[in-house]
Amino acid sequence: MVQPTAFEHGDPVVETDEFTLLRDDKLSHFPEAKPEIDPATVLGLLASLILIFTGMWLASSNGMANFFNLPSILIVVIGTITVTCISFNKTDFGDAAPYMRRVLVDKQISVAKFAYFLTDIASLTRKKGLLAMDGHAREWASHKSLAKAMQLMQDHTDPLIVARQLDEDAHVSVQSGRIAANMLRRAAEIAPGMGLLGTLIGLVQMLSQLSNPAAIGPSMAVALLTTFYGAFMSTVVLAPLAAKIERKLEQDAILHTLIKTTALSVLRHENPRYLEAALNGLLPERDRFRFFYN
Repeated sequence: MVQPTAFEHGDPVVETDEFTLLRDDKLSHFPEAKPEIDPATVLGLLASLILIFTGMWLASSNGMANFFNLPSILIVVIGTITVTCISFNKTDFGDAAPYMRRVLVDKQISVAKFAYFLTDIASLTRKKGLLAMDGHAREWASHKSLAKAMQLMQDHTDPLIVARQLDEDAHVSVQSGRIAANMLRRAAEIAPGMGLLGTLIGLVQMLSQLSNPAAIGPSMAVALLTTFYGAFMSTVVLAPLAAKIERKLEQDAILHTLIKTTALSVLRHENPRYLEAALNGLLPERDRFRFFYN
């Protein structure tokens, strides 16, 4: 945790990368999330592909040609997609689409800055009341959960109702994310099965043409490559992406808890110092922040 410079005891401060300055009664800037490509996903996927393709190239005297078979690709790739579609309906695909897009490109937000901003809201409303937030609605308009929480707070809604409505909204969002993760998990289960089907097709072709040695090779290629493609899709692509979505659901749950804790604290007119401690208690050590100088 970065320690603020020495100011008068109890004065809230703003910490930036360059300097620390004394807070006034203005709300700090909302930590707007910007769409960013997830480097861990991209680099991990590229490294895995390079490693596998390098091994394939070094293991074959004819380069990559021996590892390309169009019938095998059609059986595994198209077959996995179509069989996965059987397991879900059109509504599921519509609900899962936003989370599917978040696998590679997502709006990254600093949890520490977000928690700091929430504490700033509690501090300012403690001084000037909830009406002081009217001029700042545009700042968090893009964050639906926070926008709804602020609207409920400004309407002086009962804390129990606020907690229930925020939990219901979070549940809907989590369900959409779980459907997306389940789709990828289901596809990861199907891909090796489609590879096995392709292997059986290749073996049938091979056994039916034992009298023709020239046909044995292509049939065996279908048998082996479909298994390879199925294992590749499941292990390298689908299962890791499902785990990535589940990780994003955990991050969304943390943000939801921070918002809910702040809303209830403000409506109960609690001291913002208690909120700061409560929010820090929900965050890992690396993301903890300092709003008040103690």
